[in-house]
Amino acid sequence: TLNQEKEKREEKLGDLTRKKETLQRETERKKEWEELDRQAASLEAEIPAYDRLIQAENEAKKAEADLLRQQETEKKQVQAAIGARKDAEVLRREQQELEHAGEQLEVLRRELDRQKGRKDSLEELKRDLDSWMAGERERQTVEAERAGREEERNALKAKEEDLAADLERRERLLEELKGADLRKAELERQLAEEKRRQQDLTELYRDTEEYRKLWEAYDRARKIYVNAAAEAERLGVEYQAASRAFLDGQAGILAQSLEPGRPCPVCGSTDHPMPAVRPGETPSEAEMDQARENWEAARKKAEEASQEAGNRMGAAAAKKQEVSGRLEKLTGEAGFGEADGRIRSLLERSDKRRKELEAGIEAARRDLERRALEEKRRREQEQLQKQLRIQGEELAGQLTKLMSAMGKLEGESSQMWKKIGGESLALGLDGPGQSAGVSRSAEELSSEETSRPAALSQKKTAARLMEAAGQELQKTGSSIKRLEEKTEEEEARVKRRGELTGLIADREEAARRAEEELADCRKALAASETRKQELERQLLAAGQGLRFENKEQAAQALEELRSRSAAGKAALEQARAEADRCEKELAGLDGRIGQLEKQLEEAEPVDLSAAEADKQAMEEERTVLDERQKRLYSRIQANGSALENIRSRSGRLEELEKRWSMVRALANTAGGTVSGREKIMLETYIQMTYFDRIIHRANTRFMVMSGGQYELKRRERAANNQSQSGLELDVIDHYNGTERSVKTLSGGESFQASLSLALGLSDEIQSLAGGIRLDTMFVDEGFGTLDESALEQAVQALAGLTEGNRLVGIISHVAELKERIERQIVVTKDRAGGSRAEIRC
Repeated sequence: TLNQEKEKREEKLGDLTRKKETLQRETERKKEWEELDRQAASLEAEIPAYDRLIQAENEAKKAEADLLRQQETEKKQVQAAIGARKDAEVLRREQQELEHAGEQLEVLRRELDRQKGRKDSLEELKRDLDSWMAGERERQTVEAERAGREEERNALKAKEEDLAADLERRERLLEELKGADLRKAELERQLAEEKRRQQDLTELYRDTEEYRKLWEAYDRARKIYVNAAAEAERLGVEYQAASRAFLDGQAGILAQSLEPGRPCPVCGSTDHPMPAVRPGETPSEAEMDQARENWEAARKKAEEASQEAGNRMGAAAAKKQEVSGRLEKLTGEAGFGEADGRIRSLLERSDKRRKELEAGIEAARRDLERRALEEKRRREQEQLQKQLRIQGEELAGQLTKLMSAMGKLEGESSQMWKKIGGESLALGLDGPGQSAGVSRSAEELSSEETSRPAALSQKKTAARLMEAAGQELQKTGSSIKRLEEKTEEEEARVKRRGELTGLIADREEAARRAEEELADCRKALAASETRKQELERQLLAAGQGLRFENKEQAAQALEELRSRSAAGKAALEQARAEADRCEKELAGLDGRIGQLEKQLEEAEPVDLSAAEADKQAMEEERTVLDERQKRLYSRIQANGSALENIRSRSGRLEELEKRWSMVRALANTAGGTVSGREKIMLETYIQMTYFDRIIHRANTRFMVMSGGQYELKRRERAANNQSQSGLELDVIDHYNGTERSVKTLSGGESFQASLSLALGLSDEIQSLAGGIRLDTMFVDEGFGTLDESALEQAVQALAGLTEGNRLVGIISHVAELKERIERQIVVTKDRAGGSRAEIRC
């Protein structure tokens, strides 16, 4: 709005004023950063002087360091000369003190060897005592193991006795359960018979119910027939009466037209002595025809009802004949009265018996399971008994080995004990304060060598000897240590006395060299002092006129001057740019304010409420558009993901489509569903080859049976391309040269064709199977449809098959065949519902 633009102009005008003031201040400070530039140039010219000052300082420091090092060297040379003189004097006094060294060395060495020998003997005694004690411990362990094995063997014997008693009890139990399998089998057989009887009773019950329903249906059909017959008889009487009345009326009508002298149209006579008289009520021909139609319809209905009743009665009689035998067999009575009750009673008793048998079978099964469990446990116990026997044998062998080991250990212990006694007596064990105890130990050893007292006494004796030997060994070790220290000390004194002569000469020579080097060092020290003073004068001259202590401070000050100058220039440029920008923005605001004032003068009054409504509508539209934008964005994201998936899978889809097209074409070809072509499956195509061969073999007989009239042929062209084809069969009629479907043959001709195909199939199987022959075949029925000539031809064809080793059987009721067949099996039904067979040759 105009007010907003004016407010912006006022703000921008204030901002411009501030920017110009800033620009003025920065312009006034221009002389400051020009002065900084001059100072920086002057300081930059002094930088090489600082480099020369640093070089002079480094040389002065080096000279001072050389001087200090030479002074230190002088001190060391002085100390070295003094120390060498003192060392030589000390060594001369030590040489005088060692004048008598080495006089007692041989005595010390002999005593040291004697003490070491005694120590070795004492250590051997301790080792023997340790070995004897270890043997005793091992013997005790073996004795404990032997006792444990003995206890195990006794426990094993007790366990074997318990196991034997348990096995004997289990054998008795198995003997009691011995017949469980036979009892179960017998019960299962009885249960199967009872179930069959139950099934037979159930079927018998259903059949009796069916017979009852059939009889009820027959009774209803009989009643319908009686009513229909009565109605037909009544309508027949009415029709006969109407017919007579109609005929009588026709004679009367004809007599009315007779004239004397003219011939009668019926008899031709010209005399009419007694013309017929027309009755008073004569039915019309239409009424007579209606009466006849009613009578014929009623008669037809009565005949149908009679046939239905007869069929019902036949079905009921057949069912009764079928059921009566089984009813008598299963219930003991052939009558149908109360048959349902008897059957239900028998079914209840059978169900009770079945449950008893199932309970018995379950008990037998449990006995069998128990027997199997007991047999399994018996096998386990027998296996355990075998294992216990083996364990007993192993324990006996282990006890034998343990007894042998104990004997061996006792022998070794006795030998070691004797050796320990000898060693202790040889050593004497004469230590200070131990002679009485040692004497007792020796006496005990002497006594134990001959009498072998109890093991406890031996252990105590061995412990006392071990303690005494340990104490003596400790004393001997201390003596050896003292002797070794004295020997080593004496040997060191002798060696030191020999070394001192050379050391004294070396110390005196070192003192002389140190004094010479001290004189040279003092000369060099004077020259270095002079050099140092000269460099200090040069350093003082180089530092005059410089404003800073070192180059780093000068460089830091130079960088600070340059930074301050650059900051001042940058601030001036920024203030100038911001002032220009504010002037441009202010000019733009003035232009917009002018345009708005002009538009305001030209504009019409504005309806604020309408503008507010438009604003509200536009905000709502914007909200709707925002929601739509969000939905579109979501859809774009989802569609983008879908597009990526489609692109990633399109290649795979194309490959699958190509493969599918190939597989589909192959499947359509194999399935016989190729569009526009005959529907022949691969299986049918293979069968066509064999079918042609079978037809070829069949025609050799079909031509004979049909007297050369017919020949079979597979149809090569399908009737249409909609249904499966390839195995349709046609027949060629050689009498008239036509080809038609095999379905047009008569019944006898169809039988001949079927028989020929069966024989052709038999021949083809024999030719392909290799080694398989169909030497026997039976032909069931079909001969009744043949006329005399066709029958003769069929018999001749079958007779030709029997000329080899093939047997052909014919099942038929045709009397002519009965006379032609020599060997027969005649089956005759009897009245009891069975049949009997008779072989005739």
